[in-house]
Order: sequence, then structure tokens, then C-alpha cells
Amino acid sequence: MFSKNPEDTRYMNQFLKAVDESTQKRRPTMVDKDQLLEQVRTEVFRAMQSDRSLQTHLLDYYHQHAGTLPFRIL
Repeated sequence: MFSKNPEDTRYMNQFLKAVDESTQKRRPTMVDKDQLLEQVRTEVFRAMQSDRSLQTHLLDYYHQHAGTLPFRIL
């Protein structure tokens, strides 16, 4: 997250951009902050679910560190 290498922070930057875009789009129609948060969270998580590059990156990380993680992906 705090790396100076753009490749290391690519996914965090994408996440923050998606949060900002969703917030800006939904803020004018929301009167309740909790409702805004829920809508933004749902939209951003859906975007993350469909991001093939992120999926590949996470699976690669999992395979590299599977021996030290407290869970298994079958």
C-alpha cells in the first residue's frame, strides 16, 4: 500500500479510485451516510469480484504463500 513501486500499489489505487467514483456518483442521491456506505461497499466489492487481473494476482500470491496461510483453497 505504501510502496513507491507503482506495480505494488496498483490494486490499492484501483480500489481507492473505485471508492471515490462510486461515492461521487451516489452521494447526491443519498441522505443517510450508512446507506451511502453500504451502496459504495456493494458496488466496489462487485467490481473487485469481476476483476480478472486481481483474481490472478491473489491466486498467484496464495500459491506462493500457501504453506504459511491458515486456510486452503480447493
